[in-house]
Amino acid sequence: MKSYNSPSSFDKLLGILESCLVIPELPKVKNENNKTDNSIHVNVNQSQNQSQEQSLAIDIFIEAIKDELTGKQQKEIKAIIENESDPVQAKNRLIDKIKSFGSDVASNVIANIITNPAIWGNF
Repeated sequence: MKSYNSPSSFDKLLGILESCLVIPELPKVKNENNKTDNSIHVNVNQSQNQSQEQSLAIDIFIEAIKDELTGKQQKEIKAIIENESDPVQAKNRLIDKIKSFGSDVASNVIANIITNPAIWGNF
């Protein structure tokens, strides 16, 4: 699968844009009305890549949690999230709950996130 957000793709796009500045004329094309469209249309959409990356990060995080917590522990975490409307209070309750699972649970979740291939290559 070709990556369009790689440095080499960016360099190629930058070269094309720079050539448009140096040679701004478009080739003359004959059409039925003898009208030429000399406008240059450039559309850049960055939000799609950003949302995909955010979605991937969330998926990695959820996967790491599911790998380390038992079903009962996952239900306890989910209950806190569903029942607590205040994020500050929920954070304190979540910290206490995760501590009650044992000291190795949090470190194992973090280790799973860091060793995920998508994260590992960028660390």
